[in-house]
Amino acid sequence: MEFETDEISWTKRCSNDNLKVGDLDPALDKETGIGSRSVNTPIKALLAIFLLKSNEIKATTAARSLLIKILEAIPGTELSKYEEERGDTVKSGLFPNEQQIEETFSIWFENCKEARKALETTKFEKIKIILPGDLERINEVEKEGWMNVFKIGNKKLEKIRAISIHKAKHLIHHKRVFVGDTNANQLSKIFNPSYFLGKEGGQLNEVIRKFNEVVLSSEVETVIVMLGRDALLGGETVDQLMEEARRLKQLLERFIHIHVIWLPPPYIRQKHNEYEELISKLKYLLKEESSDQFEFITTTNTGRSFLELTRFGNSFNAQSVEADGRLKSNGVEIMKAWLVTQVPNFPGDYELGVRNVKSKIVVPRSERSGRNSNRNDSRGRGLGDQTPRSRWSGNENRRGRGLGDRTPRRSVFERIRRYEGSRSRDRL
Repeated sequence: MEFETDEISWTKRCSNDNLKVGDLDPALDKETGIGSRSVNTPIKALLAIFLLKSNEIKATTAARSLLIKILEAIPGTELSKYEEERGDTVKSGLFPNEQQIEETFSIWFENCKEARKALETTKFEKIKIILPGDLERINEVEKEGWMNVFKIGNKKLEKIRAISIHKAKHLIHHKRVFVGDTNANQLSKIFNPSYFLGKEGGQLNEVIRKFNEVVLSSEVETVIVMLGRDALLGGETVDQLMEEARRLKQLLERFIHIHVIWLPPPYIRQKHNEYEELISKLKYLLKEESSDQFEFITTTNTGRSFLELTRFGNSFNAQSVEADGRLKSNGVEIMKAWLVTQVPNFPGDYELGVRNVKSKIVVPRSERSGRNSNRNDSRGRGLGDQTPRSRWSGNENRRGRGLGDRTPRRSVFERIRRYEGSRSRDRL
């Protein structure tokens, strides 16, 4: 779902004229000259910052003259006025950068009350700022550059909303996010790239606090939740866990554009009764009370069970999990294979377009022997290859053992006997 409103627009005029050019560039006096002129639309604010602060624009006087014409333009015609009047003041292909776009929004939504109110009404939904109507009147090359500027603007607007409106510490952009405890972190590492949001070895309320500090951007497609193991081992009751799980679910529901896959934790032998109760209550919470946004994975329509991956009846599967519910490397691999093959639309590497090259780089033996020429052995030498000693030692026999050379190698004992015999002859 994409949220669009006429109230958030690049050319929407603010009802007050409180914002001055001097607010955008502290090098200018707000009381006199160009610094005292009003800035009444976001696109004018962006162009002002761009013309005044870009190091690539050297003609300061010409840039200020161009800015005055833009500030006097009727809202909705600013971009075409800029393109008509810029001449040689701004070279072709030069556009506002990310920092300038972010600075523009930060100042604009701080100074224009109705713009800020409109931003607040979007809550956590996808947002898209309305493009200038005169964009279609400029040439295709410049239009492409400005379209990229406005695309960046949508992302920067999400960041401003997260920080300014929601007071978040971070805005997450990963398409795939894992939320939970130790088990969730184990899975996140095998699904790379992913973002892990939670805490290992703590209580569930610590996971919730971590989640409440962030905002999930419109780029996040799926959240995978796996938790319960650390909390049960830490002594929390099932009722406590369910209260906290319900709170986490409420926080996730704010992001209506995101699909939530909730996974049961691996089997914990020491907490058999509590584990069985937790699975039953999670199933009710996420299947009976939820909308299509949430999916609790237990058993597929064809009878494939996720729960049995870590169990042997009422005992644990020692090949995939420890007795305390911590996944072994084999268990992590099994879970990944099960999820990407049994859960429709699970965000695996293929679905996210992630290249996962697993082929090994094999160094030819001839290369290896070259790198390790100090080793006096015959590994990696082909038929007819000379040994390193025979290549470089002038006093030794250079005869290689080529194709068809059937001369047997003399044994160590034979060489010793010949040596002793030669010494005896020398004495005589």
